[in-house]
Amino acid sequence: MRIVCIGECMVELRAVGADNFARSYAGDVYNTAVYLKRSLPAAQVQFLTAIGDDAMSEAMRRRWRAQEIDDALAFPVAGGSAGLYLIETGALGERSFQYWRKESAARRWLARLVEDGESLLHGADIVYFSGITLAILNPDERAAAIELLRRARTHVGRIAFDPNVRLQLWQSPQVAAQTIRAAMSACDIALPSAEDLEWLFGIGEPMRIDAPGFDKCYVFT
Repeated sequence: MRIVCIGECMVELRAVGADNFARSYAGDVYNTAVYLKRSLPAAQVQFLTAIGDDAMSEAMRRRWRAQEIDDALAFPVAGGSAGLYLIETGALGERSFQYWRKESAARRWLARLVEDGESLLHGADIVYFSGITLAILNPDERAAAIELLRRARTHVGRIAFDPNVRLQLWQSPQVAAQTIRAAMSACDIALPSAEDLEWLFGIGEPMRIDAPGFDKCYVFT
């Protein structure tokens, strides 16, 4: 089985003291790739992204390989760098997050895929992406990404999509809703949370999926 996961991996800094931080790597789609590999050890799990050529990016790539994630589709970006986020925990145990990702090389995943050829997706059993995969793109690229995945649908086993709505990444709630609805109509398997369904479609009962475009899409929450 071949699974292609398209998205972003970031450097995570987690406070372990007043001025000390532990470094790791995470991202919604990357985390899914790791869990898939652990659950399906015999599967070829590929992480499709764009990655810089700095020391931090190289360390990130080494971690992927240690997790047995295939990085053949992690396209290099000359002069690029990795996105970064910081987790701090307050006195009451509540976590707060700060992000630095505007210049992340991962934002160029679509341009690099088009450059190298979208046929690289062909033959995959599953292609998986998320709302964040789209949100980090240039706004003008999002529709093109959805159309590319729609074309790929006839060349792969299944397209799976997790909306994972994060409104802070979008210009407006309206843009987020329009883009995510289009992505859901282009996939075979949708994985919205109950909150996503309520926000996107006003659906409080997950079993009641009657929005247009879902006649060929299985929805799991």
